[in-house]
Amino acid sequence: MSAALEDLVRQTLCVISEGELCRKATAPEAWPQSKIQSLDQLNACADRAVAQGMRLILIVGEEELSRSLQLLNLKKEGYPEFVFGVLLVSKDPKTFLKKQGLPFQVLDILSDKEAKSQLDYFLLKSLRPHGIGQGAETKIIADTIAKLNAIFLCFSQEKVQDKLFEKIVTKAIEFGECSASTLLILKEQDGESYFVSKVFGELNTPLEIEKKRIPVFENSICGYVAITGKIHTLFNFQTGNSLLPGNYNRSYDYPITEGVDSLITLPLKNSHNEVEAVLQLIYKNDPNKIAGKRKTHFDFEDETLWTAFSTQAGICLENVELYADVQGLFEGFVRASVKAIEARDPSTGGHSERVAKMSVGLAKAVTESEVGTYRSVKFRDEEIRELEYAAMLHDFGKIGVREEVLVKAKKLHGSQLTAIKERIKICKAAAKIHLLENKLSSSPLLYTKLELDYQKRAQELDYYWQIIQNSNSPSILKQEAVVALERIKRENLFLPDGQTISLLSDEEYEALSISQGTLTPDERLEIESHVKHTYQFLKMIPWTRDFKNLTEIAHCHHEKLDGTGYPRKLTSHQIPLQSKIMTIADIFDALTAKDRWYKESVPLEKATEILYEEVKQGKLDEALVEIFIAKQIYEHTILMPLNRVA
Repeated sequence: MSAALEDLVRQTLCVISEGELCRKATAPEAWPQSKIQSLDQLNACADRAVAQGMRLILIVGEEELSRSLQLLNLKKEGYPEFVFGVLLVSKDPKTFLKKQGLPFQVLDILSDKEAKSQLDYFLLKSLRPHGIGQGAETKIIADTIAKLNAIFLCFSQEKVQDKLFEKIVTKAIEFGECSASTLLILKEQDGESYFVSKVFGELNTPLEIEKKRIPVFENSICGYVAITGKIHTLFNFQTGNSLLPGNYNRSYDYPITEGVDSLITLPLKNSHNEVEAVLQLIYKNDPNKIAGKRKTHFDFEDETLWTAFSTQAGICLENVELYADVQGLFEGFVRASVKAIEARDPSTGGHSERVAKMSVGLAKAVTESEVGTYRSVKFRDEEIRELEYAAMLHDFGKIGVREEVLVKAKKLHGSQLTAIKERIKICKAAAKIHLLENKLSSSPLLYTKLELDYQKRAQELDYYWQIIQNSNSPSILKQEAVVALERIKRENLFLPDGQTISLLSDEEYEALSISQGTLTPDERLEIESHVKHTYQFLKMIPWTRDFKNLTEIAHCHHEKLDGTGYPRKLTSHQIPLQSKIMTIADIFDALTAKDRWYKESVPLEKATEILYEEVKQGKLDEALVEIFIAKQIYEHTILMPLNRVA
């Protein structure tokens, strides 16, 4: 403590009124002090301060404040040089401040806890040369600023429009201690302005939300404020206001049946100074009201405070609208991308949407789970939306796969099958020519044998053609067909110029020998490359913070827990939980989809068996599969209409 401050302390008499709140308050030893229990003792202390030229600081509770101030003010009248101040101790300072204003002699207001533990600090603070009463006033201002900051933070954190509308109404009622409030959202269409949403709230009553188009007229307060962009404060609803026209429409504004004589209406503007909405408040309530019936009026001093409120609310409305616009733009981009994928691969029409729905459903079920491995996992709305978009875009990389591979319904491409058919025709024709060439030079007996050989050869070629056609389907290849294909591969076709060619090329034989499905190993790798193409595409997009993991989630949707997946052969701890969720949805839809012409859909029971088999093999997460099946996450997607793309 500085020497100057020590002098001030020695020249200040600290008087503690030993009421209920101050009984345990004790001033530091450095302070000249006295404890009193009556007004007579306070009067004696004041006389001592006057006689010794000291200032007096009284620490007093709420119950003794009024009488103590009356006595000290009388002393001040008799001795103008007498300087005093008061530190008020209250059980609930905030409530006390709401109930009544503080006399200018009150330097500060303390809680009883502060009086016991921090009295030294407040005594020293009271010696500041800012004038009597400044401490309490500063505290009121600081409290108001803190409330506004908390409200603005609450607004800025909200990203959903309807929820922000509700928060503006409820926080306005709470902050202004108003009876009720209405928020009207303004939109312009075809050169006409309309209120499109109306949120009404009363103190301690649920909000009422109405969505309909209401024309904006200047002969209403809300219309006037929306058109002019000016605050309007109404003192008497019965007589209106001179700023309004004579044909003022009272019923248009506040939905209150009783007579209203105090109303403030505020424009909520965006960064371009355009009105986004109009906020109305009715009656700021008197803290001393009885049973909620006593009210007071807004005045022009309130306009300054509410301007700060409405400015921030307007900016937050603009931000949430921009957020909604960006989200709508992004959703449109996602759906357009999915349409582009499905246009190249009609057999998977609706697949991405179904996978997204199941992924979201499973993520929500995990969040709601109270038992099991993932009971502590609680996905935020943003994380679920991120998963939804990742699922919608997980196959976008197919746009980089050759279309003839992407839509390959048979093992052979059409041109290959046509070429084989022509070779068989040539073989038949060659056999026929050989028969006819020997007809004239052969005996009837030999010709009969040659004709039987021709018929046998033609039947053999027809059998080969039938085997090739059957083997060309994506069904499981039978052993009989495997043997027949090997024999066909050894067949040579003799051309007129003396050359020979195989009835099946190596490439055709490899394709027809596929045991299940339609893709050769090289084509399978090309299809699997769609995951890398998806990653390369998605990583080019500057995702917002909410979607920072979207690319990685989509990149991992074909990985398996045991490291047998692709493209990176990740193991369980390297795969995001959202990707594990999407993998289950992707496999299930691939099994049960009814719109893939190259294979039959698997019944529900069989599909669940396959999922459990994948779990046993260590490829899928057991806990997630259990939730998926127990909660029947697939139920709604099975009933979804199939979206075929022309």
